[in-house]
Amino acid sequence: MTDINLTDATTVLATLTEVIEEIAGPRSVAITRGAAFDADLGLDSLTMVEIIVVAEERFDIKIPDSAFVEMTTVGEAVDFIADSVTAARTTA
Repeated sequence: MTDINLTDATTVLATLTEVIEEIAGPRSVAITRGAAFDADLGLDSLTMVEIIVVAEERFDIKIPDSAFVEMTTVGEAVDFIADSVTAARTTA
C-alpha cells in the first residue's frame, strides 16, 4: 500500500475519481460525493464491475457483492472504502 492517506475521504474521493475516469472516461458532470453512479454519471453495471475490480486493487481491499449492490452514490463508495482501509490497517 502507498504512503498516501487512503482513510481520508478527500483522498479516497480523488483516487476513486481517477479510477472512474480511467475506466469510463471523463464524465460530463463533476464526480462528487452526492453523484449517483447510474443516474448522474451514466455508469452501467458492467462498467461498475470494472471500477470495483480496479478500486479493490488500488485500495488493497475486497468489496463484497452485497456491499457493491448497496452503493448507489460516490459518497457511499468513498465511505465504504475508507472504512475498509481503516479496518484492514487495524487488523494487519
